Amino acid sequence: MTDMKEFDHEHQYKLFLIRMNLEKKGMPDNQKKVMRQTFIRACGQILVVMRDEITRFVEDQAIEIMEDMWKQVYKVLSQPEQRGKRQG
Repeated sequence: MTDMKEFDHEHQYKLFLIRMNLEKKGMPDNQKKVMRQTFIRACGQILVVMRDEITRFVEDQAIEIMEDMWKQVYKVLSQPEQRGKRQG
């Protein structure tokens, strides 16, 4: 049986913070709350897109769409200022 904790939104949020090199310790409480809510809402949106939108296409087209979406995300995440490196 699959360990569902791996797919728990809190676990994924913690992984997101690590991948983005973000420290919760230094964040104001309101920023922590808003960031967590935004992350979870974005996860919900992508799940809806995958369930309701992408499944309307044949497999090859669906794969092409998901690859394009990944490229768009990767482009943003590859920019240093998007990975928590920006000090302001």
